[in-house]
Amino acid sequence: MNMNIKTNSKRIKKGDTFIALKGMTYDGHDYIEEAIENGAEKIICEHGEYNVQTIIVSSTKEYLNNYLDTNYYNKIKDITLIGITGTNGKTTSCYFIYELLKMLMSNTGIVLQREDIMVRIWGMDYEGESRTLDMHIKTLRHKLGDAGKKIRTVRNVGYQLEE
Repeated sequence: MNMNIKTNSKRIKKGDTFIALKGMTYDGHDYIEEAIENGAEKIICEHGEYNVQTIIVSSTKEYLNNYLDTNYYNKIKDITLIGITGTNGKTTSCYFIYELLKMLMSNTGIVLQREDIMVRIWGMDYEGESRTLDMHIKTLRHKLGDAGKKIRTVRNVGYQLEE
């Protein structure tokens, strides 16, 4: 039972299904007509009658959660998510983690020299502590759990993502 589901009426295209979610500051039911005008052929909502196929459910949030669990759980159950919180530095930290993972994954099995990693991620003019990379690797290993064990330290050289 795969559908092209959207919760944003502005992103609806012909043939899509619109789910009217209730949020803290909005109610998706207020956007059902817009979704239909944009091409929605099915509406999943908690109340109302519309000129397209409509499924009334007691909770659209619960419906969406169940739909995603049924149709996508096996595809996403092993994904590791890294959450970054705090007041300052979230965007920068995300960038460093992304670039570090991308560099390691695109060079699987190859030992990457510390200096090459530092220049690629922090830039040629980086004058900070060389331990910064070690701290990021340590944090990354911790956040990745068992998968983090595949990042191997090559003493006095750099790091390697094992195959």
